[in-house]
Amino acid sequence: MEHYDKILESVNHITREQNYPIVVSHLESARREISQSPTRKGAIQLNEFLQTELSQEPQVGFIIGVGANETTGMLLPIATSLTGRVENAPIIVTGAVATPSAQTAQMDMAVKMTNQSAQEALTMVKNYIQCLCPDISIPWLFGDFFQRYSIHHQLLSASYNVGGPSAGYALALNTMSDLLQIPLCIDFGITGAPWTKGVKKDEIGGSVIIGGHRKKTEKVLLYLRRMYMPLQNYQNLEPEFLIVYWQRDKDIIAVTHFADLMPEVLFLDETHNKMREDLIEKRIKYKTERYYDAENTANLKEDIVQSKKIMRNSDKISFFYMKVCVTDTDLSTFVVG
Repeated sequence: MEHYDKILESVNHITREQNYPIVVSHLESARREISQSPTRKGAIQLNEFLQTELSQEPQVGFIIGVGANETTGMLLPIATSLTGRVENAPIIVTGAVATPSAQTAQMDMAVKMTNQSAQEALTMVKNYIQCLCPDISIPWLFGDFFQRYSIHHQLLSASYNVGGPSAGYALALNTMSDLLQIPLCIDFGITGAPWTKGVKKDEIGGSVIIGGHRKKTEKVLLYLRRMYMPLQNYQNLEPEFLIVYWQRDKDIIAVTHFADLMPEVLFLDETHNKMREDLIEKRIKYKTERYYDAENTANLKEDIVQSKKIMRNSDKISFFYMKVCVTDTDLSTFVVG
């Protein structure tokens, strides 16, 4: 720094871009320097790894969440499993590095917030099932069950701040999937934090606005067909941004509450899967027609509403839900038996 004044004096004559134009050699030098950045190389390697970890078939307790940093979104696969009671805790969250150093304080906070989100996800699932089964004390049933078992969430992320509240819906869906042993679809990603209640008593798991939704959407839809996010975030996306994905037969869906989400992400039987694919196609077509102000296909909106109603009330889904309401009120009867 002792030659700082001389350096400034030597470049003082440069007052316009034309005095010192950027040439190819400058760009090549910058690219070499950036490519050697340990942070960038680590991010690229982690992204490549996470892309290989996308599930190749529907699984119980496996979902794609998504996080974001200052520059980009990042896939966040989450694997959830039931285990025997561990460390006297009903919920265990692993997979994110937490250290006491000052440089990782933000990461430590993300880990704590992710643990909190997992707790809230379980509470929301309890409330949701209680709403479905009002004649049974679900808190008592779960309390007895978690004397013997723990839920283990593994976040496949090691170095980046991608957990926290926005993993709430993903954690809740994985919790529900694992408790009921129902696989989840593999063609979607999701972000958002659910309430443990809702604006109405039958709309448990209302959505809470989160940040970085555009970057998260761009990352998810590079690899998957559907992206779910809170309604408030969806409403902030420009139509010009959305139409790019509709033209590629991909969609971004607003989430209002947990019950509205469940029928679209569970992988049940071929009949239900066909209804879901039909719903996706109709919804993209409806949105595209509205964007171009084209002549609407007759009764398309009504068909979409009816399809969602049928899926939500289908006998197959009702059967799986009623597994919770077993006559002997023993959750482990169907979860592990």
